[in-house]
Amino acid sequence: MYQLLLTISILAPWAQDQATEWEAVSSTVRATLHERAEVRGVELRLADIADITGVDADVVAKARRISIGRTPGPGRAALLTAETIQSMLDRSGREDMDIRVDGAASVQVLSDTVTLSAGEVDTLARRWLWRALGWRGDSSNVRPASTTQPLSVAAGRWSTRFEVIPEEPGKPLAGLVSLRVRAVIDGRPAAGTTVRMMVKRRTKALVLTRRIAAGRPIQADDVRVEERLADGRQPDLVKDMASLQELVTRRTLNPGTAISMRDLQGRPVVFRNDRVDIHVIHGALTVTGSGRAMEAGAPGSIIAVRSDESRRILQVKVLDSRTVEHRLHAGGSK
Repeated sequence: MYQLLLTISILAPWAQDQATEWEAVSSTVRATLHERAEVRGVELRLADIADITGVDADVVAKARRISIGRTPGPGRAALLTAETIQSMLDRSGREDMDIRVDGAASVQVLSDTVTLSAGEVDTLARRWLWRALGWRGDSSNVRPASTTQPLSVAAGRWSTRFEVIPEEPGKPLAGLVSLRVRAVIDGRPAAGTTVRMMVKRRTKALVLTRRIAAGRPIQADDVRVEERLADGRQPDLVKDMASLQELVTRRTLNPGTAISMRDLQGRPVVFRNDRVDIHVIHGALTVTGSGRAMEAGAPGSIIAVRSDESRRILQVKVLDSRTVEHRLHAGGSK
């Protein structure tokens, strides 16, 4: 028993020394720098610029993932010396490993890039619009409204894709539309470029075949149906005769005019020189007077009426054939 204890006491320090020596060896890795490295992804890692070797596979794997900063942007290069890299690793505070840098005296770092030409950027924007609008479209319907710039981005370590998003979400996709074509690198949005497209959609419209005076109804033989390219500046184009019922022209319209609802108004119920009651409203107070209409008006329209009491001309809202409304607000009338 005494001999066994003596043997253990002799061997214990030796075993501890062996464990300490193994720990030191296993935590040591060697980073052999390359002279030149083309890097993918936006984060520069030690494994991108050096061969990493060591005894312990887990320690080597950790060393490979150590960040050395950001990769240079497209068209740029970075130069890092061995001393700089060793200093960065020493300052990183990694007490679980000993990284020793050797190999090249310096490494030139270039970013592996993906570039879309201006034409490819335009094509992505067009395809997005066609899908969003639900129709195939063609070059006469969707075209660039300004010169598109090519797009260069750093290639992703795992993936590089491009997406299109509207710069004004919720805006109707007609007329001048601004889209953002941007890269998504390893799942994260990155640089992009703006594409401005002029969108014209084919639509049917009623077009006048003859001159129609102001205040007149439009009949079926006054119009023809045409297919036109609309850019959204006339969103209220009239497309069928049913929309014209009980309406008259607001002003004189000439042949070839595509009729919009802004050209029309309801049939007048008050006519020039008609006698009307004027409700003057100020807050909760209503005073009723009388006056004479200076022009015709449909329900809801604003017309001029001369007051019998003040002899002033008031802008009033037509309620019906006998009644108009004039609202007063703080600081003046409306």
